[in-house]
Amino acid sequence: MTTTVKDAKRDYKSSVKGAVESAERVAAERESKKGVEIISDINQRAYSGDIEGLVTFLAHRDWRIRTAAVLGLGQIGDARVLKPLVGVWKDDEDEWVRDQARDISRAIWHRMIRPLGQQ
Repeated sequence: MTTTVKDAKRDYKSSVKGAVESAERVAAERESKKGVEIISDINQRAYSGDIEGLVTFLAHRDWRIRTAAVLGLGQIGDARVLKPLVGVWKDDEDEWVRDQARDISRAIWHRMIRPLGQQ
């Protein structure tokens, strides 16, 4: 069986495409595993009350990581987290992250002022 130049080019393109797809799958798997590790770290920081550690994740490129950090700050839930949450509310590029920061900030604020009205 004779291979033509056209067949060789087609086979080459197909093998390159397969290699690229395989590399993309491996990269996505690694990124996913890394994301799971980061989320686990965020959860540990939230449980330990590590506000400064959580604030560092607010600048992460992945909106899911930033959202997890916002939720972690909300879990801590005291007045010290309001400033970073309001910053995210005002400046984050992702609407979902901004909405989460806004809602959590409002909930914390209302919890703080409710006792004042009860006095």
